[in-house]
Amino acid sequence: FSGLVLTVFAVVFGISFYSSIFGRMELLEDQETIKAITRKLSYKFTQDEAYIEDEIEKHAHRTVLMKLVPEHICGKLVEES
Repeated sequence: FSGLVLTVFAVVFGISFYSSIFGRMELLEDQETIKAITRKLSYKFTQDEAYIEDEIEKHAHRTVLMKLVPEHICGKLVEES
């Protein structure tokens, strides 16, 4: 997938800015990478390791993950009144 544009608004250290990221999306196909990433994400929702491992083993084979490969990033500061 190419030509993706992602626009982000963020506040860092009290400074507001918009950022646009232009790039390509790539499918992750390595099952070990998919399992590692989903495992890390799962800990945001539960600390039950047995549950996490069971769900990953049952569903990792049909999980689709994509990564953004940036080609161009631009941004601007936002002046708030």
